Amino acid sequence: CLPPDPAPPLDPAVALQDISRERVILNGVPFLSASSGVNNQFLEAIYELCEKMCDMDDVRTRPQELVEGLFMRMARSGSGADSYFKLNSIMGSPDLILMPRQPEGNQTLPPPILVDLYVAGGQIHAIISCTNMYGLFRKADITGIKTGSNAGGDNAAWINVDAVVEERVNFGNGDSVRFLKAKFPSLTKLKSSSSKPKSHGSGIGLAGRKSRASKYISSRAYRDH
Repeated sequence: CLPPDPAPPLDPAVALQDISRERVILNGVPFLSASSGVNNQFLEAIYELCEKMCDMDDVRTRPQELVEGLFMRMARSGSGADSYFKLNSIMGSPDLILMPRQPEGNQTLPPPILVDLYVAGGQIHAIISCTNMYGLFRKADITGIKTGSNAGGDNAAWINVDAVVEERVNFGNGDSVRFLKAKFPSLTKLKSSSSKPKSHGSGIGLAGRKSRASKYISSRAYRDH
């Protein structure tokens, strides 16, 4: 594990824009569908859940503060910059450069952001894990240095690098710890954004949202550790 640089302040509106396009797994429940580019199912669920948790006895955190704090820590615009500069300073060289990668073509998506949210001792805790995918390229092989879906031009990465930024935060007292793990995976194909979890259909009413929030609250992740 490596200690990344402190996360730069991120505007809440920018963080919301980032997160609205993301696939997320919240306490083990997948939200992998983004209709029209927006993951409305996750946004609906996280707002309901934060309100539910902030209404619990002895919890002093406000729902809006909790949501904004989560989104700023989840946003790839923060974790991506931190992980890139840290790993490139270690792995980069006169002959090698670290660049974003798409493992198996334009349809491949980055891994979902993992969020574990729970209450312990009257304080709300979160564990957030975000994976950013890079490739280590030989500069002599680069035919066109580009970012995004065609990173590295027509050349495959020499080494694949996954940078996992994990943060553990206590929203009750503001304590947090943040670290970076580097993994070197083989290429694996992920599910496309068109896949929809059966348990989260559209048109869920207020009663359904409250029931879903209660399900998260009662999960083992919320039991005092």
